[in-house]
Amino acid sequence: MTMISGYSKCGDVDSACELFDQVGGKDLLLFNAVIACYAQNSKLKEALKLFNMMLHPNVNVQPDEMTLASMTCGSPDSLNMIMIYQPMKSDPKRIEKEA
Repeated sequence: MTMISGYSKCGDVDSACELFDQVGGKDLLLFNAVIACYAQNSKLKEALKLFNMMLHPNVNVQPDEMTLASMTCGSPDSLNMIMIYQPMKSDPKRIEKEA
């Protein structure tokens, strides 16, 4: 995670993603680090894609407040995503219905 943060600060998103891909058993902290990396480097589309990957039943990593905070630093448009996510959080089956 520290290396991903370092890559992010240097703007080396590709290296951060390569490291993420190499790690098995991805957890919430790892997802948050890469989502923050994308958002801080103006790659909101990729951050949203990774966020959606977290919600997939096969991955089953639930976003937290840090995940959402990381998303908002990418763009004001990401607030729309949070507004969509909040109702889903209260009804996890809704995620599957909308996927």
